[in-house]
Amino acid sequence: KTFVNTFRVESLDDVWYPLTGNWLFHETPGHAYYDATYVLSKRYDNLRELLAVLGRDYFPLPGGSKDSQENESILYNDFRFALGFYPAVFKGMETEDANFLSYLFELWKSTPRIQLTKLPSDDWEPVLGFDIQKKINGDLVVEEELYPDVVRSWIEEQPLEREQFLTFLGQSELSKNIQNLRHFLQFENSDVPDIDLEAIGSAHLKNTIIGLEKGFIHSKAKVTEIKANSEKHEVVKQIYDLVLPASDAGELPFPVLHSNNNLSFSSWTEQDLFTINTDDWDVLVRQLNLDKISEALNNAPFVYPDDMYMDHLEGLVDILPVQYVYLMQDCFPLDTLSYYQDWSIQNGIRIFRTPALHHEVSLQYNSQKYLIGKIDRNEYVKVNGAEFTSIYYKDKHSLKGLVQLLSENDDDLATAIMELAGIRETLSLVSSQSLLKDDPDNQSVDENSALLKEEYNRQHQQAYREEILARLEGEEKYTYEWVESFIQFLATYDEGSGSDRKRIGFQRVKPFVKENAENTRFFLLEGANSGLAPNIEDQSEYELELISEQGERKNIPVSAVIREGQDLRIIFTSELSQAQNKTLLNAKSIKLAYTPVLNLYRRLQAAFRNKEIIPPWEDFLEAIPPLSFIYGPPGTGKTTLLASQINELHEQNPLVKILVLVPTNKAGDVIARKVIENNENIAVQRLSVAT
Repeated sequence: KTFVNTFRVESLDDVWYPLTGNWLFHETPGHAYYDATYVLSKRYDNLRELLAVLGRDYFPLPGGSKDSQENESILYNDFRFALGFYPAVFKGMETEDANFLSYLFELWKSTPRIQLTKLPSDDWEPVLGFDIQKKINGDLVVEEELYPDVVRSWIEEQPLEREQFLTFLGQSELSKNIQNLRHFLQFENSDVPDIDLEAIGSAHLKNTIIGLEKGFIHSKAKVTEIKANSEKHEVVKQIYDLVLPASDAGELPFPVLHSNNNLSFSSWTEQDLFTINTDDWDVLVRQLNLDKISEALNNAPFVYPDDMYMDHLEGLVDILPVQYVYLMQDCFPLDTLSYYQDWSIQNGIRIFRTPALHHEVSLQYNSQKYLIGKIDRNEYVKVNGAEFTSIYYKDKHSLKGLVQLLSENDDDLATAIMELAGIRETLSLVSSQSLLKDDPDNQSVDENSALLKEEYNRQHQQAYREEILARLEGEEKYTYEWVESFIQFLATYDEGSGSDRKRIGFQRVKPFVKENAENTRFFLLEGANSGLAPNIEDQSEYELELISEQGERKNIPVSAVIREGQDLRIIFTSELSQAQNKTLLNAKSIKLAYTPVLNLYRRLQAAFRNKEIIPPWEDFLEAIPPLSFIYGPPGTGKTTLLASQINELHEQNPLVKILVLVPTNKAGDVIARKVIENNENIAVQRLSVAT
């Protein structure tokens, strides 16, 4: 036994071989399927008879084979699916003969389960004539995965057991999962399967993508289209993530975007494909509807961009640059004053503000231009011209904000515009200091200077607010000082506060017709050159300022105004004379002047300045009578509620005296009328004084 592997034996083909590896006895069951080089000649039949006497059908020899030290050399009557047995002993399966499969199947069933040993799948490929690892039994398969017809027919005879046998030989154990995955991708209204894609393996995942392009054999479904960004699309992305590292990208089809936001699959070998980089794609998708993008591409061979496979597309697919053309819409020069013009000529720079930087987006592929749409892109655009460099920037940025944007890419431009910002700041301060001294009735003030004054006031107001906020943060909440600061902060948002006269210009004036008759007390002002304040009816000291045809200035007091949409009905204190009426109807310039009424915030602020005569804050509530506020927008019943409360007090005490203070004569008329309407027994004394 020690030297048994040095022995030689004669095979059925009359050749002597070392006694290693697998050897079968002559005339074993199914001997026609074995290679003669592994079958012993007839001279060894007595050895087989000896094994039969010993009650054995195979005999292991010590020493092991020359291919593996773990397996012993074996003499046997018939093949077993056990340790030490090699598929190489078989001649191989005839193409149209399933009997060999049946023979192997019976051997597999007869091998005791405790001895069953799964042999390497690669060892079976020369025997079966195909790589069983690539095969799947089912409807949703591609050509590479399809069993020969004779094998499929053989499986159908006993599908359950024979599927188990083929899986033992090396067919994927996840064939059912693969079919479920493809069913989900191929058919509509399919639920997402709970499948470990990585366990399926890259080969079958790759074939899944190929099947989505060309269709699966035996499937009655059409070639697949998948909605972009759907659950199916997400699964496809996961498949690419697993397949690409293990495959040649040139062998794979990729998702192509069609109209209605559908994706199909196409290979670069079938047609020329193009795409764009994912950065450009992200910009387009953020601002444009994906359906509109797909419609604009008009079924072009456009690969849906995704970071998952973009690196693999180089050399296979044309990655085109996106063409962005700035449309220059709604652009306004930064300024029209001479200082800006001088700076612009000196530096060769023009600056324009715009609400949005709209660009036309297109792709040029071969001779076809695809107009994708219009998007708002970037925070500024630089256009180089022969004489000037033009800068277009979004008006949400200040000039210093533009400087910061430019400093990232163009220091020279940033430096020049920083100089301009400094000039504007200096002019703003100088102009505001001088303009604040101007007569407010002086109509000859330069319009641009007024803009500078307005900007100065805005900046000053903002700085004042920030100062108050800092003070509020440092004070204990709800103390007297905190409330005083809080009211000061609210007052900064009181746009109607102050004592300066306000003016609104109108295009024309015409008599107001009432009950089919004209009355020279009532007129209608039309074509306001600015928006009417919501509380225009509640102001005071109305006056109509006119410039006659001869250039003379005339002022006529107005008793009240009533808003008529964007027009204004005015009521004079008395009927106009014939001369006044003519001057009014033929005036070259018509302006309504009025004095804004100080609002509650200002009055409270003024009251709090007298804190030296008010007891300490802790006793403040006890030192003053109860104070209530009624607040609400126009038409919510504030005046009605107040009149009702006055009448209730009168009913409780007919001798009660109530003082009602109102900011305008009109308001006094309204509250007096409402009190009398609901209580005929109350005495109302209406005092009319200048407000």
